Amino acid sequence: MKYIFAITLMFLPLVSNSSCWMDYMHAEIARTKGVTQLQVVTNQSDIVFIGEAMMSIETIAKIKNRDDQLMDVETSFVVKENIKGVANKKVMVSSKGRCTCRYSFQPGTTYLVFANSDEGTYKTYSCKFIQPTDNNPLVGKLHELTKVNKTR
Repeated sequence: MKYIFAITLMFLPLVSNSSCWMDYMHAEIARTKGVTQLQVVTNQSDIVFIGEAMMSIETIAKIKNRDDQLMDVETSFVVKENIKGVANKKVMVSSKGRCTCRYSFQPGTTYLVFANSDEGTYKTYSCKFIQPTDNNPLVGKLHELTKVNKTR
């Protein structure tokens, strides 16, 4: 077992622009509990909101003979709709750390965002559901899901 863990650690840097094993873990939890991945991600997120990206700072690694690699993104949002846990109208979301979602948020675009508090900072861990809200069917599904949860 320790060899599998060591091999996994060796390959983590290769998946640094993805959400690592989080999407797989969410899928497995959903499968075993008989619920949707959206339910799992919503339940496990500390905050869920619809917000407009106001400013985004990206750190990009330039490595000779390789494509540029997005290493970190810090984005400030104005919250348009609090779906879960947001206490302020402005939220800063970061992708610093392992297995975070390094999503390139575009200022002026409104997004559906799922994040968790980690060391006093909100971080994105699930790339699958972080998307612009224009014509996004997930927004309606999320409203249905949270409406059902609030009535229980």
